[in-house]
Amino acid sequence: NKLDRAVEAESLYRDVYQARREVLGAQHYATLISLNNLAVQLRRLGQFAQSEPLQRQAYEGLQKTIGVHDPRSVQTGLNVVQDLIPQGKFEAAQHLLESLLGDVRQHGKQQVVALALRLFGQSLQGQGKLDAAEQSYEQSWQAAKAIKNTDEQRETAQAAANLHDKAGAGAAKSTIWQQRLQELSSRPGETPKPAKADS
Repeated sequence: NKLDRAVEAESLYRDVYQARREVLGAQHYATLISLNNLAVQLRRLGQFAQSEPLQRQAYEGLQKTIGVHDPRSVQTGLNVVQDLIPQGKFEAAQHLLESLLGDVRQHGKQQVVALALRLFGQSLQGQGKLDAAEQSYEQSWQAAKAIKNTDEQRETAQAAANLHDKAGAGAAKSTIWQQRLQELSSRPGETPKPAKADS
């Protein structure tokens, strides 16, 4: 069963984190990456409130250990955002993203840029800033399209289509995003998986 395996994986990530913390110390790079991996697994299980403080701890520790602008720190910051948005903490997500976007654009791979822009759009949408959200979604779409990352294009198109459906306006824009979704569903092929900090 997939859920059983996910719960077992969470237990293993927790064991690795605790062992590394005991042997290497709480602020060691390998310990912080293990904490990040545990938090990501909790998020996969839908446990955003449990994941967020662990993810923040990993993010803050990595900033001190390897630097604020290091791509691994930045990716861990994006992981925090992915915990904030499902909890409705849109303003906090926007502020964190604003501090990360410069580094994402300067050092991030294109798939990380696309992810960050989609998350930024979601944070804006959650606050009712619909025009700005639309612009961010369009930028995310273009970034993902440039590297043929159809998974990210699909996520972005779905978020943008939902924006227009919920707003009850912009039927023409909603139709554009729905057409993009249809085009993606007719395309076979593999896409790169989103980047994550690994141990």
